[in-house]
Amino acid sequence: SSAGLFLATLHSSRLITTVPLALACLQVEVGAVGTILRQLSRAMSRASTQAYLQKHAISSRIEQAVNAAIKDLPEDPFPVIAKHLLTGRPECDVPCVWFVLGGPGAGKGTQCARVIEYFRQKHLRYTHLSAGDLLRAERSSGSPQAELIESYIKEGKIVPVEITVKLLLNAIEIDGGKRFLVDGFPRNTNNLSGWQQTVGSKLNIAGVLVYEVSEAVLEERLLERGKTSGRSDDNVEAIKKRFVTFNGETKPVIEYYRHQGLVHAFDGARSVEEVWADTKSVLEAYDAKAAPPTPIKQSAFVFTKPHANTTEVQQLITERFGEAGITVLSEGDIDGPTIDAKQYIDQHYYAIASKATLLKPSQLNVPNDKFKEKFGEDWSTVLEQNRAYNAIDACAHLGIDTEQLFASWKEATNGGRIVKLGGGFYVALLEMEGKPSIYTLNAFFMSMRSKFTAPTASIHYYVVEFDANKLKWADFRGSILGPTDPAKAPEGSLRGMLHAQWEKLGLQAPPNTTDNGVHASASPFEGLAERLNWLQGSVDKDPFGAQLLEAGVPEATIRNWSVDPQVPLGGGKKGSLFDQLEDTDLPQCLAKAVELSKLE
Repeated sequence: SSAGLFLATLHSSRLITTVPLALACLQVEVGAVGTILRQLSRAMSRASTQAYLQKHAISSRIEQAVNAAIKDLPEDPFPVIAKHLLTGRPECDVPCVWFVLGGPGAGKGTQCARVIEYFRQKHLRYTHLSAGDLLRAERSSGSPQAELIESYIKEGKIVPVEITVKLLLNAIEIDGGKRFLVDGFPRNTNNLSGWQQTVGSKLNIAGVLVYEVSEAVLEERLLERGKTSGRSDDNVEAIKKRFVTFNGETKPVIEYYRHQGLVHAFDGARSVEEVWADTKSVLEAYDAKAAPPTPIKQSAFVFTKPHANTTEVQQLITERFGEAGITVLSEGDIDGPTIDAKQYIDQHYYAIASKATLLKPSQLNVPNDKFKEKFGEDWSTVLEQNRAYNAIDACAHLGIDTEQLFASWKEATNGGRIVKLGGGFYVALLEMEGKPSIYTLNAFFMSMRSKFTAPTASIHYYVVEFDANKLKWADFRGSILGPTDPAKAPEGSLRGMLHAQWEKLGLQAPPNTTDNGVHASASPFEGLAERLNWLQGSVDKDPFGAQLLEAGVPEATIRNWSVDPQVPLGGGKKGSLFDQLEDTDLPQCLAKAVELSKLE
């Protein structure tokens, strides 16, 4: 029976190994999926296999398999469930996307049509989405952006990524399917970056189908098509412009995905049938093997802050990393005198230190909208009236020392008179009895530095690695590390556990927003910058540093960026480099870094 096939498959794939579990399954009505899962759960409990189930994520895999079966409501779900459990198909979790690229006229649409028809007969539904067709449809819709799209298409230029990504995501959401062929996108690194930042892990990139054809053959095809297509871009002038765009902007995207091992290239100059045979082979191989996504290893730098550097805290960190599947590549200790002599903490907090001691308020790029929203006045007015000081000048102006300044800063923080303007960039309104009210920047740094450089101080560092497919950087910081304020951190996060168990863990006082126990890199790039600083590493020997170099980001730029400078963002704007990359996973971080380096 189909139920028997299902059970045999489970057993052969080592998903079940006990007779009670098999008997429990056979007692259930074939079509009652919910009942099956409940029986599975009870049988597993009786067989005392909970540890085994958790280790292999069996409950999750069974749930995914059942979702795969009920998606198309087959008459008999068991063969579908069994096949899914054997292949471990990733598209149960999120829709699966194949990007289809090639020069204009390379045959992308023709091959996509073949894919849809062939796999429909195998009861696998693919949906073809052409970025160009979506844009042309929007252009004809009379929408506010129709005229803008028209001008870009006529000139053979690439339409702004925000428009294209929105159209694609809307189409995918409306369709509701699980397998998509996205034709003619991403066309440049800006498209790539926009897609990655907007889509993130919502969709699974299965691969990139690339059809390679010489320009001479493409031009001949397009001119012939232009006789009947009615398309405004099927003329010699527009065709030449499209070739230039493809060679200069789309090919770097193909090379990026080739480096990721996702490109399947075909000789598109052959007959349609020959090209189709190769295309079908690739998709069928993926369907049959459904190999798990290639691991994307990304590395962070983590350390215990001096106030929390106890044996108990170190053990807690090691255990939490193990539970989360985070690998510790190396670890060690650095003492206060070394931190002081080598100025590790000054380099680490350069963005903070420079604003506290090196630069004047008038030299800083303060976003007026954030400042005014918090304090109700313009930054320019404050500067004109000389009511803003860096930390050193604030001490002199108020006639106080660094500890008094820090105490006033804490009072302002507790009173809500503080705003974050960027990475490591804070402004607070100090109100001390008998003294004029002033704004000051990063006044906490002077006191913070002394905690790292004291003769008895030390940190314990970890170089860690984790797979972006399994743990997103935002979750690494939000769920594993926890937010800046330990009192608001989730229970299972490191900062949350430090806050709840501070006495048991050997801390002298509860952790707070400044002394919050543990630091961790905010992005793959910050991880690189911190390894270069604290471990005195070299860019070319660091895994992420080597990828940046290979992608064309100069070493001088990488080192300049390691202190979080203000960088060009386009459109005459500047902003914090670290802010642009914060919480991005390695592929997005790499793509964004390449994009920003081109604006330097």
